Amino acid sequence: MFDPSPDPLATPLAASDPDSTQKSKTIRWERLCWLVALVLGFLQAWGRRHNSADGLGYIGPDGISYLDIGDAYMRGDWYVAVNAMWSPFYSWLLGITLHLFKPSPFWEFTVVRLLNFLIYVVALSCFAFFLRALRREFLKRFTRVLLPDWSWLVFGYTIFIWTSLFMNRVSRITPDMLFAALIFLACGILLRIRYDSHPWHLFVSLGVVLGIGYLTKTIMFPLAFVFVGVALGLARQTNGRKEAVLRAAVSLIVFLTLATPFVILLSRSKNRFTIGDSARLNYAWYVNGTTRFIHWQGEPTGSGTPLHPTRMLLTAPAIYEFAGPVGATYPPWYDPSYWYEGVALNFNLRQQLSAFWRNLVSLYGLLLYRGFLVVVGFALFVLLYQTRPWRRVLQNISVFWFLLVPSLAALG
Repeated sequence: MFDPSPDPLATPLAASDPDSTQKSKTIRWERLCWLVALVLGFLQAWGRRHNSADGLGYIGPDGISYLDIGDAYMRGDWYVAVNAMWSPFYSWLLGITLHLFKPSPFWEFTVVRLLNFLIYVVALSCFAFFLRALRREFLKRFTRVLLPDWSWLVFGYTIFIWTSLFMNRVSRITPDMLFAALIFLACGILLRIRYDSHPWHLFVSLGVVLGIGYLTKTIMFPLAFVFVGVALGLARQTNGRKEAVLRAAVSLIVFLTLATPFVILLSRSKNRFTIGDSARLNYAWYVNGTTRFIHWQGEPTGSGTPLHPTRMLLTAPAIYEFAGPVGATYPPWYDPSYWYEGVALNFNLRQQLSAFWRNLVSLYGLLLYRGFLVVVGFALFVLLYQTRPWRRVLQNISVFWFLLVPSLAALG
């Protein structure tokens, strides 16, 4: 499906320079970028093996839930394992890894962080696949390239390292890094579809990546239709409408084949159709103002009636009792969708606008987060420099609409 090797021989990245000396230089630069990325990723994974992603002396509650789900799958406790809040694929990897190595409690989180490092290596390989495909498309569209090949490598891998170690973090016990790898891979496949003759295996591969993406994070279910729609648009540019529809249908069928069994399991466990409850709960928490995360007792008024809440024993101080339907480290956070069964979602324009404003403020804060705005500014400078005349920048950006559409859809 893709070549994870960092050696760019016979790739457009190296072939763009006919001089063998320049090719060797490009190869050395890419190997150096890989070495830096691998060393920094390993240091973060090892240095914070006993701490949270932020270096504090605890493990995040989300990570504990993923570990508990992985244990449930390994012992065959399917009723407990099927969870509407936390997607299963990352938990499968955790459960298999711990089952194979059987570490002591002291070494358990070290093994998990080393698994995260392996996922980081996979993400690095997927990014390399994407970067090469992007470079090839760029050379095809713009014959006047002003920066040498090695500058693409340094700039691209710097962005990857920064986002992976400062935003996702190798030390964080969540599927975010794995999901990023799948996004890189899906975008790389779209680039291949753009400049190849649309071989069928690319559409099959896209469906597989999207299916695994849904099993990694629920958000990929709606995004999969965006990716398939974009692939359809790319196919129609060089194929007839019927041929393009058939190829896109293959991607959609493969995706649904992988996603449907888990959707059926979730829907049967909840006695209602659902692809996952993370969006539903986040809307209740962050838009409707429902009591967040744990111990919802039906407040505020109008938020619904809990079907099986935790039981409040005292109000001052607040003391709750819960037996829980499952045996987990902390049942109220193992599957919040169980404790919030009965929550009502209400559209309120004022609440919606307030949530929209808070998200804008959060995005603004992200731009300022650890120099992110500087990185974005540098990226725009490189883009402007590469695509002169500058008055055609927007037109040149629109060439990559098939990458922008899924990104903007996810942001929306």
